[in-house]
Amino acid sequence: MWYRRLLSVKPAVWALVGLVVLVAIMVMALKWMKPIDVSLTMYAVEPLLAIGTALVARSMTSGLKDRSRHRGDKVIVIGSVIAIWFVLYFLTGVFLTFTHNSLVAGAKGVALNIFAYGSVAVAMEYTRHQLLLLVGRRNAVWFGVVVSIVFALPLMNLAQLGDITTAERAIKMVFVDVLPSLVASFLLTYLAIAGGLPSQLMYRLGVVAVTILPPIIPKQDWYLIGASMMLLAVAVYLAIDRMTQHAPTAHARRHMHPRRAFDVMMYSVIVALVLFMTGLFAYRPMAVMSNSMQPVYSRGSMVIVQKVAPMDISVGDIVQYEAPDKMMTHRVIAIDRDVSGNGERVFVTKGDNSPTEDPIVHSRQIIGVVRGYIPFVGYPTVWLREITK
Repeated sequence: MWYRRLLSVKPAVWALVGLVVLVAIMVMALKWMKPIDVSLTMYAVEPLLAIGTALVARSMTSGLKDRSRHRGDKVIVIGSVIAIWFVLYFLTGVFLTFTHNSLVAGAKGVALNIFAYGSVAVAMEYTRHQLLLLVGRRNAVWFGVVVSIVFALPLMNLAQLGDITTAERAIKMVFVDVLPSLVASFLLTYLAIAGGLPSQLMYRLGVVAVTILPPIIPKQDWYLIGASMMLLAVAVYLAIDRMTQHAPTAHARRHMHPRRAFDVMMYSVIVALVLFMTGLFAYRPMAVMSNSMQPVYSRGSMVIVQKVAPMDISVGDIVQYEAPDKMMTHRVIAIDRDVSGNGERVFVTKGDNSPTEDPIVHSRQIIGVVRGYIPFVGYPTVWLREITK
């Protein structure tokens, strides 16, 4: 039962988990309420709290040894993935232009950032590693989930919570901060189990280096920043996971069938997504390129369009149709017959945020009716279209 698993972990271990949470809350409160200068919190208080937590963890784990295998090889693989990712990331600046990295402010500023970000990264990853050593591999999976969630808190900029006044800001924080932090934390926990502390530090310090050292960086919007960091974490996971499968043990061979089933499920989902994206189903996703339909949805939203017959469209429906040089997604405000007398249905459309009506839309131009939308998910398409103009 679940409570037996909880009780199998020593109270001192739970106390250390609580200490990590407490440190995260204290740092968040200091940055949010600002009783002292934020720079003092960042460059002194936070590193000292992280180092203190690591020393507590060290005092609890004397004598325990990490038995991870092929640690050096895994460090090299992780470093290689980060290097390739950084090259691709930096090349996006060719299309997006570059901007000055605000974290690079002279030699003194770089040195302070290396100390602050580096010491916190090393201390927190050491604490994560020691916690997982304390519980052993028997409890590594479920306790690893707990550790991942807890250690994601210091990675998040929770001081932003006070600035969230709209749903859009909340969604932005989720994509930029919450999701990347959770994905990175789960990866780091996996690396602690599969590759040990060196693998954790290679990933964590590698990310710190590409964040604080380049004087110029690509001018990416918030969506791309969050997506690129999550893609890096996924790439590292796949590389290490595949590396551990090259020489399966007898125990691992007993689990090959479930792994194959998972792979079949994953590939099936990918195929289904491709079919969905290409419009072979009755529904098709499309990105919104402008703000002409505000406040219903904004530029960068992904609308779900259902293919329907022109006869099934009513006044008030939001339709997508083919204009001479682009796709349009506007509301039907009137329905009429073609002036040529051929009996064809024609539609008068207008964006909710547009001052004028669109040219007459013929039935043959209609793609379908919008049935729903997801904010911000269409930004990659918007970005790609802008750079290919």
